[in-house]
Amino acid sequence: MYEIMSLPISREVFIITSKKIRDIALKHFSEFGYESTSLNNIAEEVGIRKASIYAHYKGKDEIFKTVLHHALRTEKAEIANYFTSHQHESLENILRGYFDWLKEESKNNECLKFLMRVVYFPPPNLRKETSDLVNPFLTEMYRHLSRFLREKSRVENMVFSNHYSSIALTFITLSEGCFIELLFAEEKSYEARVNAAFPIFWQGVHCD
Repeated sequence: MYEIMSLPISREVFIITSKKIRDIALKHFSEFGYESTSLNNIAEEVGIRKASIYAHYKGKDEIFKTVLHHALRTEKAEIANYFTSHQHESLENILRGYFDWLKEESKNNECLKFLMRVVYFPPPNLRKETSDLVNPFLTEMYRHLSRFLREKSRVENMVFSNHYSSIALTFITLSEGCFIELLFAEEKSYEARVNAAFPIFWQGVHCD
């Protein structure tokens, strides 16, 4: 904040406008997809001419990649915050509660809604660029979850049926499988899938 305030006003406005373009584009990409998103519509909502966008970004591809970087960075922080803010609860409640948190986030979190679309429907012309950014994000989340499971098992004196890394991968696979229901079906279908699958997952990964 203080760095921006110390800049000349023209530079400050430039930065603010760039972020506004990014944020409006995020909503449009999330709602309409890459191909149906119009720079004209983005510019209109921002309150500038379409030509003015090119003072901030080279074009639609660069805007998309900027939005993707922003969404991944934001969602990484949101997921980390979920686990940190619930760390004093039991591991079972934390993992089960993640699905409820995910459901609510999918309604109101523009970054998550954008990533939901991008992961399964990347722009054909940016498929590799998208994959190169998304895959490291998923790998990092897997590693963080593995460490979290190891630490929680020590605190709660739990014995797992498999290695932390295998359980983390299983949980991510389960959450992704249920998550698809939020994309292609109704919320009730998602809840039914979670309610059926999670107890089996939990029974299978920890030893009494």
